[in-house]
Amino acid sequence: MNQEIKEFLRKFSEDVGAEDVSLFLFRDSSPDSPLELVSVAHHIKLKDLAVPQGMGIVGWVASRGEPVLSNDTEKDPRFSDAVDMISGYKTKSIIAVPVLYKDVVIGVIEVINKKGESNFTEKDFEITKNAANLIIKYIPDTKIKNLAERKK
Repeated sequence: MNQEIKEFLRKFSEDVGAEDVSLFLFRDSSPDSPLELVSVAHHIKLKDLAVPQGMGIVGWVASRGEPVLSNDTEKDPRFSDAVDMISGYKTKSIIAVPVLYKDVVIGVIEVINKKGESNFTEKDFEITKNAANLIIKYIPDTKIKNLAERKK
């Protein structure tokens, strides 16, 4: 998408002590649109990755509009290891928060794996919710307005 989003995600990942942070946005305004990976802070770079609504934690958050903090993805029934299998990356813990514009979900910010042996905290969860509100200013207005049509 743009370098500003990548820099925002990189700084944010440092703030919460995460291995990586990703931004997913809906591909278009259709009701069944998948989510596309548009930017990553550090490691994972999967070209043309699309996640169907309802698949995995990111898809669950996108379809329900509710944030999730999961410190043990192996025991979380919402988790799907499909992306891990493609990337070779091992997701152990995750925070996923909807990115909203006028109460419409347009995407999801995903925080993967707390560095070290610790778990994500409620403070990390709150910081991620704030980041989801702040990242809107880096998404082009035309994209936001198009995606906001999803619920009309």
